[in-house]
Amino acid sequence: APQGQALLPCNLIVADESSQLTLAYLLCEPDESANNIQSSGISLLSQHSEIQVKSNACLRFLEVQKHGRQVFAVNRSNSSIMRDGRYESLTLALGSYQTKTDMSTSLLA
Repeated sequence: APQGQALLPCNLIVADESSQLTLAYLLCEPDESANNIQSSGISLLSQHSEIQVKSNACLRFLEVQKHGRQVFAVNRSNSSIMRDGRYESLTLALGSYQTKTDMSTSLLA
């Protein structure tokens, strides 16, 4: 695959009023081997997630990222939690050259 490609995923996750949602999101490149170190050709991952948890809703979110050694990863996550909403999140990022994460949470009445 050609080198220098960018992957730009954008996610919208909404837990509607009084709902319960458990979500596992997996973003991985093909396995690296001794003969194929840069198998995917991706060198930039810039991901944006917009998360909304409505009143009395519960969202459990697991995100796992495993990238090749050549990937520079930038993750942005904006969360809005309404009154009595609950948001539990765990992100695991492995293997990239460098990973930067920017997370913001707004608590709304």
